[in-house]
Amino acid sequence: MRLALTVVLGLAVAGCGLVATPGTGIPPSACGTASLLMPQIQLQLLVAGLAQPVYITHAGDGSGRLFIVEQGGVIRIFKNGSLLTTPFLNITSRVISGGEQGLLSVAFHPNYETNGRFFVNYTAPGGGAAGQSIIAEYRVSAANPDVADNTERVLLAIPDPFSNHNGGLNKFGPDGFLYIGLGDGGSGGPASAAEGRPRVARQGRRSDTRMRARGSASGVTAAPGRSRRTLR
Repeated sequence: MRLALTVVLGLAVAGCGLVATPGTGIPPSACGTASLLMPQIQLQLLVAGLAQPVYITHAGDGSGRLFIVEQGGVIRIFKNGSLLTTPFLNITSRVISGGEQGLLSVAFHPNYETNGRFFVNYTAPGGGAAGQSIIAEYRVSAANPDVADNTERVLLAIPDPFSNHNGGLNKFGPDGFLYIGLGDGGSGGPASAAEGRPRVARQGRRSDTRMRARGSASGVTAAPGRSRRTLR
């Protein structure tokens, strides 16, 4: 009975119309009488023609563009209400795609507007039994802001013993670090890898890696666990 009352009260609050009830301690609603009607939600198609989109973000450069990551190894741009025909980045020849593997995310440098740097997280051949997780840096081309230079700089390559649980999210934090989700090694988390200390292990038991992007001139400092090294 208590659970049912909680649900009803929650719905009423969501409908912005809860009437005060003696003993509840809830003040009268400021926006009308009680209503249990669910809000009407409609979905609107924004863009069509994508292949396995897995992530969407922006560059933080004020351009209003949306960057859409496709699992097969392509990043597309949605600009001024249209999907651009030419991909921003195409690394399909470097990517293993399918299941939980593929190009999984992109993170733009906090100073992308001036240095043009961005970082991708993808699965590649080689490394472990199921390939390897690659963290790589790219830059926008000098000729066209809607197209990236295809030159790659690999920052981390971590063997994958299994094809699942790859994490895949790259994200800059307010501290300037690039936080990288690498999963727990797959196959249900062998040896409780997800519960262990943050580390980058060559055998795939991994849970956390941080890189600090200090600017276009000083390189990137990688800090797996407690150790740090500068990648230039």
